Formats: sequence, structure tokens, C-alpha cells
Amino acid sequence: MSPSRLLLTLLFAARAAQEDAPQQDHGRCPSGGPAGVACGDDEASLLALKYGSASAAQRMGNLAEKMRPQAPDPGILDDVTTVDDSSELPRASALESDEFLDAAAEGPVQTERRGFATPAATFKRRRGFTLAGKSIYFLMTDRFARSGRGPMGAKNHTYCDLDSNGVDGWCGGTFQGIIRKLPYIKGMGFDCIWISPPIDAVDYTGYYAKNFFKINRHWGSARDLQRLSWSLRRLGMCLVVDVVTNHVRSLVGSDGKALVTGNAVPVVPFSRAYEYHQLNKTPGTTFEQYVIQGPPYASSGTGNTQHLQAGVEAGIYHCGPDYPEISYCSCFPGNLGVECPGASETLQWDGWFGSLGDLNQSVPSVRRGLINFVTVLRDTFGADAIRLDTAVYQSREWLSELQKEVGIEILGEATVVNITYAGTYQYQRSNGRQVLKGLLNFPPFYWLPRAFCSYYLLAPFAQYSTYQGTWSSTPPNLTQVAAVINSQQTGGKYSNLDLLGNFADNHDEFARLGWYCKEDSQRIKNILALLFFMRGVPIVYYGTEQGLLGHQLTKEESKDYTIPTGQFKLRESLWQTYYRTSTWQYEFIAQLNRVRKAYDFGVGEMNVLSMKENTMVFTRAPVGKGAGATAWAFINNFDNSTKKAVKYCPGPRPEKGYSWYDALSGKKATLGFGCYWAADSLPKLLVRERRS
Repeated sequence: MSPSRLLLTLLFAARAAQEDAPQQDHGRCPSGGPAGVACGDDEASLLALKYGSASAAQRMGNLAEKMRPQAPDPGILDDVTTVDDSSELPRASALESDEFLDAAAEGPVQTERRGFATPAATFKRRRGFTLAGKSIYFLMTDRFARSGRGPMGAKNHTYCDLDSNGVDGWCGGTFQGIIRKLPYIKGMGFDCIWISPPIDAVDYTGYYAKNFFKINRHWGSARDLQRLSWSLRRLGMCLVVDVVTNHVRSLVGSDGKALVTGNAVPVVPFSRAYEYHQLNKTPGTTFEQYVIQGPPYASSGTGNTQHLQAGVEAGIYHCGPDYPEISYCSCFPGNLGVECPGASETLQWDGWFGSLGDLNQSVPSVRRGLINFVTVLRDTFGADAIRLDTAVYQSREWLSELQKEVGIEILGEATVVNITYAGTYQYQRSNGRQVLKGLLNFPPFYWLPRAFCSYYLLAPFAQYSTYQGTWSSTPPNLTQVAAVINSQQTGGKYSNLDLLGNFADNHDEFARLGWYCKEDSQRIKNILALLFFMRGVPIVYYGTEQGLLGHQLTKEESKDYTIPTGQFKLRESLWQTYYRTSTWQYEFIAQLNRVRKAYDFGVGEMNVLSMKENTMVFTRAPVGKGAGATAWAFINNFDNSTKKAVKYCPGPRPEKGYSWYDALSGKKATLGFGCYWAADSLPKLLVRERRS
């Protein structure tokens, strides 16, 4: 869980117990909508974003053949967009009722604590499947696509960005809506989609569970989720499902009273008090009293940032991109050295996020229940991989067991700035323990906005009220992010660099890419190119391809301090864009996916050759049959006003019988004196081709 998300979670956790009927008034324009834009169903009034235009790059000779988009067979697309017949699904007796998961959870679980009755498997695991080499499109189910008829049906394109404060906030997105827009996602070349948690929860995000073994009916039925998985497989795509095994819903109501009755907790199947952490509980105190008094905060385990700041100012400690142990100057989970006194993994793992019930994975029934839950997602709903929320707030010993038991790859959310510590959540060299197969790559992500666009996504020394969400007057500096990436590539800290998920924004971290780069297309293209060309799994957050900016508060809204900012403003609907495929962002992302696949460097070595204030040079070694020469990537942080040529050093050396071309523009490269002269400030990928 990110620092921004943690702060906001603490604000709304007390309201998370409310379960009012979902709001249905989606027809009005939100007060935070774009200024001067009428509220209506016509495309001109609803599309209040600035769009550029870009034609697809023209390739020459055999480059043209390599770059040609690989569109799926039209017949398959037709099947996917119209699939609504249960005959399209694998036959399984467990699917006779949409309540089959409820039966699995509420039957044996309540009478014996040995585990669940698991529904029969309906999806076979894909032999040899891996996320390595693939790209992922991350979407919030409730905000991506509507379906059906009626006020919240597919024909209603009205913008929706309801705040939940931990309760409700439904905008009407569904699994069927996703199915019908799979061709839109496939058109950008993505291999997988990552969906938010699909289970029954208190609000539209799915992260605050009420029932782990019930599909959230706001998004559809169990059958609908299976149809989504089946449709993805027919398109040659894969499904990543978001999972939370750290915590559940709030256990405190809006009236300040505990939702616990005796030792009974209103969560299925983890309904007993002993299944939750009770760190520092006073003897004789009931669980209800413990919840009301407030368990220790997990955030208390990160240590004293003020001590770190004083030590840095005195020249005793060091932090920043050049220091892998503290690559950002704040105490985060895993900064366990003398620089951050008070840091504690016990607090980190056993503490709570406000009043969100913190599951105790050392209890056998919790371990078995969570493993069985993820197994159901794998076998019954065809999950090919898992994104694991708040991974670093859970013990490596437990996560190792979870990974081993479920088998499919897990990408853990590792919100840390200690690169060495992050690596231990993949593999612990001290005891030879394999933990999670993959991680979301937060250390470079935390620096991307500053390095390219001078934006404070975080705040040095935790001075969030001063810095976060602002732009620095200091010019951007690429060495910040390049140093972190280089440390990851050369330090031997990770067991599998190809399973690091790279991203530029997400649903939690305070600003969308288009917002923090002020819609500067040149900088945005360079950031996206870095994500796709560096080692790891590129992940793009829905709406990036449409230039969504997030919901920024109007002057009137900003006067109301009860309105949440940050993460709640990153989850607006997509349907108001009409899913246009002509935006420059859509076309550029599609091009990046094509290039990455055409030159076979989705996995394999990365070597950072140069990192300067404005430029970065690295190489990727292609793998696989018929792998060609090493590809050279050239990234810069110049803005749209920069029209001059850019000199990159080093560059590839000319070779007899070959020429070097930019795979993105098709233009022949100008090389000399060990350098490359690019004609403009757009990102470049040089590939070697035999002269015709």
C-alpha cells in the first residue's frame, strides 16, 4: 500500500462499514468536470481532453514487414464481442448456480475449520505460461466499460467519477463491458489485462472484502467472469487478477462502534477474532475493545524519517538514487538500518491500516482459506497470474508458501525504496527461499515523474503537505531514475528481472501520467518508450491511451476539505472517450508493443551505457530463434518546445554490409565518432538491418 493510499485509507476506514444502496444518479455532470464544457451525450461535449494526432510510422524494406500489426482473426473478434451464451463456456457442474462460491465458503467452513469445499476446476493451467515478455493493460472494472441497457447501460457515455469514501461509489462498469471492449485493448497489442479485485466488497474498488467467495454482483455473475477469461483465451490473451490477502473491510462503523459481535467478524470466511492480528492487545481486553481502541498502525513500522533527515543534513547518512538501500529520501517499509530508527517488520506485518481487519496468516485456517481462494481464481475463473496487494506488509515466509501452493506467477506490490530489501521479496539469499516470482517495480517508478517532468509524486523526508502534487522549479534530471534502474540491473539483488512490472502511473499514486507531465506529448512518449524498452513487464493504466488526466479539483471543490484528493481522483470512467483508436497515445502504445515483439527483447539482458541529466542510453539483447543484433534505446526528457537534434553518446558503431535504423520512425541512423545524432527529441530504438 502506497503512502498516499495509506493516508486516505485512514481517513475513510470508519465509513467503510456502511452498505447503502449503490448511487444511481449517474446522469449529472460532476462538478469537477472540465470547465466550459456542456453536459450532454454528444461526443464533442463529453470528450473534453486535448488530443494530438499521429499517423503510424512508415517502415522500409524488411522493417516494414516486421512492423506490420498482427491483428487477430476478424472471426474471433466477432465471437468475443457477442459472447453471451453459456454454451461458450467449458461445461462444469459447479456452474449450475451463480451462488456456487457461496456454498463453497458457507458450508464446510462454518462447521469445520479445516478448509473449503473447492468447486471443480474448469480452466486448465497453461503449460509454461509466464508474464515475462508480455505487456499488461490495467483497468478498474467499475470504471472501464458498461454493458446492457438502461440508465447505466452501454449507451450511457456520461462521465462518472464518484468518490466512495470506502463505501459504494459504483459507476456501472461490468465484466461484460470488458468483454465487448477486448478488441479495443487487443488493438494496442496488449497480451494481458489486469482487473481490480472481483470479489464482494464494500465499495467499487474491490479492495475491502466482505466475502472472499462471492463475485461482486455490481460487475456481473460468476459466469460473466468466466466468460471474460474464456474470451481472453480465445484472443490469445491472459488474465491477471488483483488479490488482497493482507486485510479485509473496516471493522468499525460510521458511528464509531465496532462491527464485531463478541468474537464474530462480518467477513466470509474469516469470521473469527483469532484470525486477525492482535499485536499489543492488553490482557483482558476483548477483541471488540481492541478494534475500537485502535490497533498499532502498520505504517509505524517504517521508522523515523526526521532522524534520517537530520543525519543527511549533518552528513552522517546518505540517501537518493545513488544509494540502493535508501533510493528515495524517506523511511519506507524495509529501511531497517540505523538511518530509520524504530523500523520494525513486526509492526509492518502485524499492524493494521486504520480499522481494516488485518488477517493473521500464521493461523492455519487463514493460510488454507487464502490459498484456496487464490486457487479458485486460478482453476474456476482462469486467472493466469495474480497481482498481490500490500505484499511487503506480509511475511516472506507466508508469501513463499502462497506462491508455492498456487503455482501461477504472483506480482507483489512492493512499495519500497530499499532495492536490496525489495529483492528479498523475490528470493531470500540468506536462507535460499523463493518468495514471489514477480514484483511491481516501485523504486524507479517513484523517480519517473521527477526525472522526466519535475513532479513530486512523493515528498523528500515525508514532507507531503509541502511537496506532494507540486512541480519543482528545478529542471528534470534523468540520472535520478537511470541510477535506480542501473542499480537493479547490476546489483544481483533480484532473482528474475524479467518479472518486474514497470509502470508510469496507477490507481493509487496521486497523479496520472498525462497530468504530471502537463500533457507534453514528447515527454510522455519518452516515458512510455522507457517502460516498453527497459527490462521487465510494461504495465499501462487504463485511460493513458485516451489522455485522461484524473479528476483535478475545481476551486470550489478545493474549498471543501472533506473531498478526498490523490488516489480517488485517478479512477475516472473511460466510456466518455468513446474508446477512440485514433488518439496519438493509442497509436503510439500499439507501435511500442509491435516493436517490442518484432525485435524479441521482451526478456533478456539490459545494459545501461549512459545516464545524463537529459539523456539515457541502454541496450537490450534480443533472445529466441533468429535473434538479431543488440537493440539500442535512446531516451530523453526534453519537452515539446525542444525541436533541435539530440546527440547521444555512446551509439552503435557502423558495420560493413549493415545499416542502423530507428524502429519507431523507419529512418536511417546518423552515426559517427562513437555517437548517434537523432534528428529530434522523440525516443529512438536503433536496430541493425542488412543493406539492400
